Amino acid sequence: MKILLLLLSQAFAYPEIRPAPMSNDIIEKYRSYQKTNGEKSSALVCQDFAEGLNLCFRYVSGTSLAMVHQKDLRKWDATLDQISVSVKDSSLKYIKADRYFFQEMEDRSGGFWASATQDGWDAAGLFHPKMLEDLVGKKVFVAIPQSGMFIFWEQGNPILNKSVAAGIKESYKAASFPISPYIYQWNGEKWVVWGEAIERKE
Repeated sequence: MKILLLLLSQAFAYPEIRPAPMSNDIIEKYRSYQKTNGEKSSALVCQDFAEGLNLCFRYVSGTSLAMVHQKDLRKWDATLDQISVSVKDSSLKYIKADRYFFQEMEDRSGGFWASATQDGWDAAGLFHPKMLEDLVGKKVFVAIPQSGMFIFWEQGNPILNKSVAAGIKESYKAASFPISPYIYQWNGEKWVVWGEAIERKE
């Protein structure tokens, strides 16, 4: 029995994995980047997470966070499902009130909570919407306008929605690494688009 447990622990041994929300066109953009730069690295490991949003992954490599590629899964003898579960389980401890800062809007319509520590766990709340609701005391909207930024605020305040959406629009348009222009809400099963901070391109 001890030998079996040892073999299982070795089979699922891989570095700490962290979530990396990305734009919905990240895989194609990365392929183009590889082709332009003559690189032969394998494809990124990503999955559809919500409209306009891919969930990719990073792993701890020394003092940096490297993107997870298909070749990494082969090296670790791991699957996408396994690292997804690992990330969801690990993310639980990173959703704490003292992680988020509250920013009041200038028009005093209310404010939003945000995490932008860029430690790879800013988007931990995506996996635990009920915990975000518990922190705010109401159902929430969330947005990830750019890399390393996660924002959420209470539903039911139209003036606040308009103010925050304007800020998300500016953040998304000014970002060197934009993620999603959408505002999401939890429908009980998944994150769905409630609105967007910029106009759709026809």
